Amino acid sequence: EYDAVWVVDDDIQMNAEHTNQMFELFLRHRLWLAQPAYDTVSEVTHAITRVAWNHPGEPTDGGSPACELRFTNFVENGAAILSASALRALDRVLGSSPSGAGLDYVMPSVLGYPVAKIAVIDAVTCHHPSRRVKPGD
Repeated sequence: EYDAVWVVDDDIQMNAEHTNQMFELFLRHRLWLAQPAYDTVSEVTHAITRVAWNHPGEPTDGGSPACELRFTNFVENGAAILSASALRALDRVLGSSPSGAGLDYVMPSVLGYPVAKIAVIDAVTCHHPSRRVKPGD
């Protein structure tokens, strides 16, 4: 049995080192539901999921995340990490959903909006490329 699972869209980009670090932080903080923050150039639907920087820029510009993680009441379902217990609690909801649409709003609610158990992890980022079709593609 796994302690946590990552349910991730096929277009999310993150290297193995950051993936391992994400799971380490998730388990260390005993989270139920989380996601890695989207980097500053990712296409995002919800601003809360973008990495929070101390100042504008990427790490190569001397920027650093403002914090290791931020406790929230929302995680986008395209990069959600779930604890084994959260996965069991969400089994009925996930199993009866014909798609993932809207689950990012439902999951925290079904879990009871637990305090300090849902987070966006800023210490590791992933990239979500733009879905916009470029001219000529």
